[in-house]
Amino acid sequence: METEERLYALIAHAEEIQTHALDLQKSVRSLHSSVEKVSQENQKHLEDIERRFKKSLSEISSHIDESKSKIAGQAIIGSASVLGISAIICVIVVLSLLVYTESLREEVGILTKESRALQKNVEDFEARAGKAILTDCGGRLCIEVDKQNVKYSSDNNRIFYIINGY
Repeated sequence: METEERLYALIAHAEEIQTHALDLQKSVRSLHSSVEKVSQENQKHLEDIERRFKKSLSEISSHIDESKSKIAGQAIIGSASVLGISAIICVIVVLSLLVYTESLREEVGILTKESRALQKNVEDFEARAGKAILTDCGGRLCIEVDKQNVKYSSDNNRIFYIINGY
C-alpha cells in the first residue's frame, strides 16, 4: 500500500502543481494583460509627448520666423533711415555749395566789373598821361608834378596838382 499511497500522494502533488500552474498561468495572463495595458498607455503617452513636442517645435519655428521678419524689417528700417539721413546730408551739402558758389559768383561779377573799370582807367591814363613820369618814392608810387602851376582843391579839402608836361 505504500505504493498506492505514494501514488495518491504524487497525484495530489501533481494536482497541486497543476493548480499552481493554472494560478501561475492566470497570473502571467493578468501580468501580460497589465503589461499590454501599460505598454498601450505608454504608447499613447509617447504619442502625446511626440505631438506636444512637434507642436512646440512648430511654435518655436513660427516664433523664429516672426523674429526673422521683425529683424529683417528693423534692418530695412535702419537701412532706410541711414539712407534717408545720408540723402538729407547730401542735399544740405549740395545746397550749401550752391549758396557758397552763388556768393562766389556774385563776388566774381563784382571783381570783373572792378577789373573792367580799372582797365578803363589804365587805358585812359595811358592815353592822356603818356608823358607822365612815375617813380618809386620809398615804396610808394609817385608822379612828377608841375611846381609852377597852381594847385587845386576840392570841396572836401583834397589837393590836386597838374602833372608835369600837361
